[in-house]
Amino acid sequence: MSGIGKEKIRRAELHYPRHGTAWARIETVQNAVPAGPTTLTLGDLSLVGTVLAGPSGDNAPSSWVGIFVQGAGWDTALPSTRPPYQNDAGVRLKSLLTDLAIDCGNLPIVLPVDAAVGAHWCRSLRGADRKQRTGRDELNLLVRRGYLPAWWVDPLGVTRFTPRTSGPVVATARVLNRDRTVGKRVLGLESPVAFVPGGTFESATIERVVVREEDGELTLETWEA
Repeated sequence: MSGIGKEKIRRAELHYPRHGTAWARIETVQNAVPAGPTTLTLGDLSLVGTVLAGPSGDNAPSSWVGIFVQGAGWDTALPSTRPPYQNDAGVRLKSLLTDLAIDCGNLPIVLPVDAAVGAHWCRSLRGADRKQRTGRDELNLLVRRGYLPAWWVDPLGVTRFTPRTSGPVVATARVLNRDRTVGKRVLGLESPVAFVPGGTFESATIERVVVREEDGELTLETWEA
């Protein structure tokens, strides 16, 4: 049976994108989830992340007892004390990413090939939604400006800054339903680990995957780019 830490899962819904961070809603057999860093396992797919507080609000399903997130530290509000970067020879991308990972909780990262981002770099104090800027905001800005090709969190919880690509999926799965108008396929399977975002299935690139488990039954949705 799948699990979160040492707890067995009754029901789970994992959203696994090609870029950014994966997250899942969890319901366990004992209605309890481990606090802090842990591993989520659905079939043969395992992801390292962190359990946050469960859903809240009038529309939150009461049976969901926890939210699992990979790279949760990237949603940390950035400190306002970090001075602007200035270097006539070029501010280094590796310096920006190293400091950003430190400010977001010493997150594990694999640094990309270094490059200059100009002679001056200053973090904005506000994100796109006018809230205090987070590490996620800063990474997305670096992507938009062309200094990073992408960013994503691997199964071990390490953030990488390279394009996420893979080859054709080699696995057995039953296509239960498909909607070509939106690029969606629903599969019945026992082994979700092969369906990696960035891979290809039926000649289409997988942009994101949604894995659902309920009482031991696994289904998986693939969404095209």
